Amino acid sequence: MMEGISYEALSLAGTLQLDNLIVLYDSNNNTLDSSTDNTYNIDIKSYAKSLKLGYILVKNGNSVDAISMAISKAKKEHRPVIIEIKTKLGFASDLEGSNKAHGLVMDDTQIAKLRRNLGINSGFMELEDDVKKHLECLAKRRNKANYFDSLLKEYSVKHPEKYAMLQEEIYAPYKPIMYNDVKLDNYHDSTRNIGSEVLNAIAKVNSGIIGGCADLGSCTKAIIKNSSIYSPADYSQRNIFFGIREFAMSSIANGLALLGFKAFASTFMVFSDYMKSAIRSSAIMHLPVVYILSHDSIAVGEDGCTHQPVEQLATYRAMPNINVFRPCNVEECVEAYNAAFAETNTPSIISLTRQVIDITPTPKEQIKNISKGAYIISKEQKKLKYVILASGSEVQLALGVQEKLEREGKGTRVVSVPCMEQFDKQSAKYLSQLMPQNAKVFAIEAGAAMPWYKYVGKTGKVFGVNDFGVSGNFESVYDYFGLTVEKIVQNIK
Repeated sequence: MMEGISYEALSLAGTLQLDNLIVLYDSNNNTLDSSTDNTYNIDIKSYAKSLKLGYILVKNGNSVDAISMAISKAKKEHRPVIIEIKTKLGFASDLEGSNKAHGLVMDDTQIAKLRRNLGINSGFMELEDDVKKHLECLAKRRNKANYFDSLLKEYSVKHPEKYAMLQEEIYAPYKPIMYNDVKLDNYHDSTRNIGSEVLNAIAKVNSGIIGGCADLGSCTKAIIKNSSIYSPADYSQRNIFFGIREFAMSSIANGLALLGFKAFASTFMVFSDYMKSAIRSSAIMHLPVVYILSHDSIAVGEDGCTHQPVEQLATYRAMPNINVFRPCNVEECVEAYNAAFAETNTPSIISLTRQVIDITPTPKEQIKNISKGAYIISKEQKKLKYVILASGSEVQLALGVQEKLEREGKGTRVVSVPCMEQFDKQSAKYLSQLMPQNAKVFAIEAGAAMPWYKYVGKTGKVFGVNDFGVSGNFESVYDYFGLTVEKIVQNIK
């Protein structure tokens, strides 16, 4: 209850009046290092009331009947309820009620005393009769699965339309969209705007998509336009306004994914630091949550270092079992969103720009290769000398560098790398096709350079950002870090 996420989650639950939420709080007045007298003095009853939650106190945490009665009472309330259950840490041991019981490893004498205090008379590795009966009851509970199946079947007969909706939202396979389902009126746009169009095209044909933003929907554009706000007035809507609660948002998205929904969560890339633990949990638990993170580079220059992500992309690329997409155009956005929402075992990050960029379409013959994580977006015109790798907004910068080098007679190829994780799964043959041994390889990304060194080798160079950014408009910030056509060309030469 000390953790900030507890307040975030309970505050939102109270606001949304989630009356099927019951929190059992093991209240034992201790943490690992000390009693809570030194660290925690919240009046839980008043705290619950302030968050619009119900509150029930169970004075004896060893009374199963008292806890059961409290749960029954809580189920009748039309709001979330906290049940505070008073317990004693290390009950019946030498250190009962002490924080030292937290990590206590007992010796044989202490164990024998504990058994006597608890009235346990069985021999070593033997079960008491009451334990045997409890295990038998647990075995019988398997029949509850059959009971649930019968209830579901009965529900399908009584409420066929709602049953069909349940099947569609939870169990229906993902329906992908096509590239021509998203039209661009202007080829000068941000990828957050393109991403918004893609998300909405997908949401139209996939009713199980639900999620929201940490008070930044107007900025990240991750809002389902044909739906309203999820609220106590209407729980059928698909946009959850999480408020400024990034950690709770991503944790709740994990819960939605566990239920079978196709969940998304959205904020600025730099604020994903608040979500890191929950994103890591998504990866550990194989939950296909989609994290839509905009304002993805130092190009948000006017906001200063606090808002300019630098190391975040590298952080997530280093994390096992997660796909990081950084698309540069419509085709790559469609591929990224399709892949992310079609996933069943892996979470995804979709990294999007705030700034407007020139949108270069993927050549038709290369569209099939987007799913490989990297492909040739622009071929060399002269004999190949250089290969430039880039992602997202820096693909356009790489194309500018290519144009200048080609004019000087130096054959230059641009390879777009929307997803390193997919790229790293490709064969050595495919990698050599993109990056032949006789060409020098360079990489451009307006973030930490580290992830790119595995591609450029000892003879190449990464044009990245290994500082926390600076304040200024994005053109001047890029210039400061050497991310301009002229400076990159000079460095390559």
